[in-house]
Amino acid sequence: MLEVDNLVVHYGHSAALHGVSFNVNTGELVCLVGANGAGKTTILRTVMGLHRPTSGSIRYSGGNLAALKPWARSKMGIVMIPEGRRIFPELTVLENLMVGAYGRKDKTAVKEDFERAYTMFPILRERSDQIGRTLSGGQQQMLAIARALVARPALLLVDEISLGLAPILVDEVFAAIKSLHDEGVTICLVEQNARKALEVADRGYVLSSGRLVLEGSASELRANPEVRKSYLGG
Repeated sequence: MLEVDNLVVHYGHSAALHGVSFNVNTGELVCLVGANGAGKTTILRTVMGLHRPTSGSIRYSGGNLAALKPWARSKMGIVMIPEGRRIFPELTVLENLMVGAYGRKDKTAVKEDFERAYTMFPILRERSDQIGRTLSGGQQQMLAIARALVARPALLLVDEISLGLAPILVDEVFAAIKSLHDEGVTICLVEQNARKALEVADRGYVLSSGRLVLEGSASELRANPEVRKSYLGG
């Protein structure tokens, strides 16, 4: 579904990515793990069209994304949960979800997806009229996931979903991502918490200083001595 080939991205004169190549097959959950500053977020933002690559190609369902604006990529089914939640702070929970469903014409299916989101995160139903900025950090992350869910993504890009959350909430949001994957959503997950990412992923890639240095199945990476030492704490 997603093919990234020899991707190079610069910020000014500094290279953030050095010839990165990877793929995400339909129905897979693929994680990109690495230390802060490794280039993980840059990859997702470039796939979404928020950064322009210096060179390389990004193909989605066989088509080249190079000329497409972010909104056009979204209309094709590419949806991103950004780092830092990025909900609309002055809108209510319900209004944030309505933004996620913007442009969808299938009203019956949208209603079903709203119910699905509320079933996944019951607290959002309770607080549907509450202003987004007044939610806790964990609740805002739940809202960011729910907003992406009602967009009915074909490819979901997830950026640092555990950042700043208490451990119990980390477990909850990862359970939600796993649930979406089990339902058949294709997911590319960027995450510093390599242990949690590799618990839910099918395959993974390890980035260091803008380069891919390892790849393999999630079980292979969990067993890799270098990964265990550098990212899993043992």
